[in-house]
Amino acid sequence: MQVAPGRIGSMREARLKMVREDVDRITASGADLVVMSKGCDELHASMLAERGIQVVHRVPDAGGIGRLAKASGGKAVGSLDDLKEEDLGHAGFAEEVKVPRFDTRRLEKEVKSGEPLHEEEKLFVIDGCTNPRSVTILIRGQVESGLGESERALDAALAACRALVKEPRVVGGAGAVEAELAHRLKKFALTFDDKTQLAVIAYAEALDGLVELLARNAGLDPIDARLEMEAAHARGLKWTGIDVFARRLRDAFEMGVVEPLLIKDSAFMIASEAACQLVRVDRVLKGYAGATLIPGEIPPGASEGPRVLNDAKDLPEETVKAFRKSRFLKPYGSKLELNL
Repeated sequence: MQVAPGRIGSMREARLKMVREDVDRITASGADLVVMSKGCDELHASMLAERGIQVVHRVPDAGGIGRLAKASGGKAVGSLDDLKEEDLGHAGFAEEVKVPRFDTRRLEKEVKSGEPLHEEEKLFVIDGCTNPRSVTILIRGQVESGLGESERALDAALAACRALVKEPRVVGGAGAVEAELAHRLKKFALTFDDKTQLAVIAYAEALDGLVELLARNAGLDPIDARLEMEAAHARGLKWTGIDVFARRLRDAFEMGVVEPLLIKDSAFMIASEAACQLVRVDRVLKGYAGATLIPGEIPPGASEGPRVLNDAKDLPEETVKAFRKSRFLKPYGSKLELNL
């Protein structure tokens, strides 16, 4: 594009006018901080700075702009034409801070590159929001594996808090619930005089296994700990659990070890449903590589539709003969169809 020398001045004036209009709109809204996902040119930034307005640019849309809007109570707008005073968010302060680097690989990078790296990194912090619906938790550590462990622990803690808010009831932890349920199920099993009793006892033994696992992790003898727990719960001490620090039995609520009822209930439901699915499996057959399913109705008693094992010519002759005599298989073209 070619521009006549005489028009350069007029174009510069037009650009200044456009920038001044943008800055006037931001100033009229009452904002003193502008957060944007795109870049901000020096002219806009300098004119906003002259009016005491700070600019933070190149903030990610997904993890930054949206969460900041939730935290501050503001609304993200796509154009200055849509900017209104009620779209502004509110916070106590916004500043750039320096935090020390805890990257253990920094020394290795310095040795390889031969140049010192910065011992500090910059973070822009916005805090003091009123009733924030989104917050940021900064996790730091010296090794990456430790960070992953800390993140998983934090996720579990947040999930527990969320469950407690939804259902504000707790039960004793430290294996107390599992031991009490196992004790009651063993008594409940005696009310049946058929094989149902075995199923109830098996469920109770599975809960006892959780108690033994907790005792083993605490450095206790799992059998002795389980027997002591059974005796305590038989005496009516239903919240007796394992104190992993003192390595003895103690009331879970006195220890302060509790679990949200919603999480405990969900865990038992999921485990029970998984066990029921496995019980419904009548038999397990190993197929061959490359096996595919034939569309059609699921035969009665089968967990999936008919299965093509493989091309018959790829199987040993003795195997093909044995399969063709089997009541579970019938010819399907040049292949064998499995019927359960």
